[in-house]
Amino acid sequence: DSMSPRFADGQIVWARKAAQAENGEIVLCVLNEQGYCKKLKYDADGVYLVSMNPAYAPIRVGESDVFHVLGTVVG
Repeated sequence: DSMSPRFADGQIVWARKAAQAENGEIVLCVLNEQGYCKKLKYDADGVYLVSMNPAYAPIRVGESDVFHVLGTVVG
């Protein structure tokens, strides 16, 4: 439920293959061998994976982390 209310737990999403994404886009990505569907946020403080549900804290992508964008969610 981390992406509710936009996406329901277990819902299938459509994505466009992409190795990069713009700030604010919802991405399918891998961070340290764990897959995520999250909103990508980056600013002067760093890069974060953000849930739509405010009950979940943002996940910071550190400099030593292995991070790859696989695609951007289109629907």
